[in-house]
Amino acid sequence: MNAIAAISQAFLKGEILTIKAAFKDFGVSNLPREVGRAIERKFKVRISKIRRESKSRYGVYVSYFEYRLNRDDPANQPGIEAMTNYVEANGGFVEKRPVGRPKKEEINNSSKLERLF
Repeated sequence: MNAIAAISQAFLKGEILTIKAAFKDFGVSNLPREVGRAIERKFKVRISKIRRESKSRYGVYVSYFEYRLNRDDPANQPGIEAMTNYVEANGGFVEKRPVGRPKKEEINNSSKLERLF
């Protein structure tokens, strides 16, 4: 599986990616470029970019971005299907799951089952 398929698979699983995670997991040193060029433009999907601020172990304030696929955006649905096909064509596996947020009934039913066990 190539790096673009691996990044796409991670987004489809619902993972939130950072530059550090992308370098460590996929060997990509410039995640913002790959997200824009190889994910958003190629599949015509919208990736959320959230700025986070933190403090380093040396006390210096730093900022970084987290990237996440917007699964509940109706405009992303054709692109999500294209991403799924691309990942499967390149040796990956994507678990079929409902798109969007779960309904209240589904959440209530799952919590009832958890209480039983």
